[in-house]
Amino acid sequence: MKVLKINVLEAQDVNKNFSGLQALRNVNVKLKKQKIVGLIGPNGSGKSTLFNVITGIIPQDEGDSGQIYLNGKTTNHKKTHELVREGLVRTFQITQIFPMLTVLENMLLGAQSHPGENLSVVLIDLIKRLFKRFTWEASEKQFAESALEILRYLEIDHLALEKAEVLSGGQRKLLALGRALMTVGKVILLDEPVAGVNPTLSNQIFEKIDEIRKDDTTFFIVEHNMDVIMNSSDEIFVLSKGEIIAHGSPSEIQDDPKVLDAYLGNIEKD
Repeated sequence: MKVLKINVLEAQDVNKNFSGLQALRNVNVKLKKQKIVGLIGPNGSGKSTLFNVITGIIPQDEGDSGQIYLNGKTTNHKKTHELVREGLVRTFQITQIFPMLTVLENMLLGAQSHPGENLSVVLIDLIKRLFKRFTWEASEKQFAESALEILRYLEIDHLALEKAEVLSGGQRKLLALGRALMTVGKVILLDEPVAGVNPTLSNQIFEKIDEIRKDDTTFFIVEHNMDVIMNSSDEIFVLSKGEIIAHGSPSEIQDDPKVLDAYLGNIEKD
């Protein structure tokens, strides 16, 4: 008997409007388990909007249409924190950290089942720790041990007790990835994970992504560094003016005239 493989993430005929401006038009995207999938396109093509719709940050309003599926189940109208509990997490182009908290404390904010799962509760708890010496409860020790294990894996555990404000741009990107892993996410959306990062650390980040995906994790990545995304992705979707204009392997995308036209404009041929 043939086993039907369900897409871990699927956007089906997604349309999104902002005051009459159509930001996404009939977008269809399918992601298989353990794949690294790139999403590229010129500035303003709708990449971040698609990420925001998928993760529930931008709700579907009247006039919008389409379905988002996570592991075969619709996610329409679910809140972002509900999707996180179901294994869908994302990072942002501008890394969101709490500079006056330590790297370890920033990691603990990503703990999916932290007793203070509500962000405000977690923050209050952690801020108190800046001024008082609390003893760790058993559950907190477990979260801290998990966080330290991930930091060791990402090779920034030596910074665990440093304030996050001292981190370099690349180290902040690693911290964002580590926080996503703390949620036990199985579908991770990364928004420009190596933007502003030196080539050596960029390669390190994508080497870690490639290792992590082998643990039943799928990555959907927006990235403007073409060398990195072409060398790391299994397949790539291309957005232009809110529409998917191409989908295929990196080599297919590189040779697609529609993609070249989207980036460079009409090319006059001899």
